[in-house]
Amino acid sequence: MKKLSSFFLCVILILCVPLTCLADSEYVIDDIGIKITFPDNYYVFTRDTLPDDEKFVSLGISYDGLMSVFAAENIYLEAMDTDAFNNFVIICSDTEEANYFDLGVDGLYKAVMSEEERLESGGREIIDADLFEAGNVDYVKIYSKAEDSRMQYITVYNGKKYEFRFVDYNESLTGIDDEYPDSLVEAATFEQPAQKETAHSDSSADKEKLPQAPSASSKEADGTYPHTDGSLADCLVDILIFVVLGIIICTIPVVIFRFIFMRTRLRKRMAFVFSFIYAVLMSVAFYFFILHLDIDTVGTYLCVLPLLWSFVIYKIVKS
Repeated sequence: MKKLSSFFLCVILILCVPLTCLADSEYVIDDIGIKITFPDNYYVFTRDTLPDDEKFVSLGISYDGLMSVFAAENIYLEAMDTDAFNNFVIICSDTEEANYFDLGVDGLYKAVMSEEERLESGGREIIDADLFEAGNVDYVKIYSKAEDSRMQYITVYNGKKYEFRFVDYNESLTGIDDEYPDSLVEAATFEQPAQKETAHSDSSADKEKLPQAPSASSKEADGTYPHTDGSLADCLVDILIFVVLGIIICTIPVVIFRFIFMRTRLRKRMAFVFSFIYAVLMSVAFYFFILHLDIDTVGTYLCVLPLLWSFVIYKIVKS
């Protein structure tokens, strides 16, 4: 009975730890049709953030000052990384430019050159520029430097010009292939499907529908658990699949080794040493496998599964 209780305790620990995959928060900005998810180490401000929000006190910034900057620079969201000296800004404005998804390769490269010229005229040094695709949306991606380093992702989508700006004050950006800013942009989705014809119209009726300084209706996830890209049920199913596959991968080689290649069982001390070394090696193997496949936060917790399952390995080689 005691051994059975220990077994169930380990299974519960395995299932509970990955639930931190639900720690990310989702923000929906209705007026510009953007939905985006940030890790929990980000302080996120939108035009809908309340004046008495504790994040203003924590960072020592003024609500009125931040909102005036938002209005003046067409900013709808600013996310500040509490673990590093950088931030991420979403800027949106109306435009008469053609949608980038309609431009084709030649048109997109002309857009790259146009954005390079615009930034250079503003005093920024262009280090590199290229095209970037995320969620079937084409972006002009530009890495530039001045007082800070920036990775900027610019697109025109349904009559609006969007800029996702990652600003680094620690000079940790190394070039156009930096994956971390890319992952933030990939976490953003447009709520409306792309229209094949330019959404902009010069009619007064359409202009009334496109407010000059709208108030973003950003909604931070609420409820009993934070939002992720999937539902709680989907996340639990994924966790269960990860755990079952991990257990099978850990157990089968030991069963084959014990009952096919071993004639006698190991003594208690040798069984303990074997199970410990095996569990450590499997944990390392899981880590590099997960790292190679770029699996999300849920998958990374599989690295501890062999260590928690080592008592079963011990029983097998000792039996």
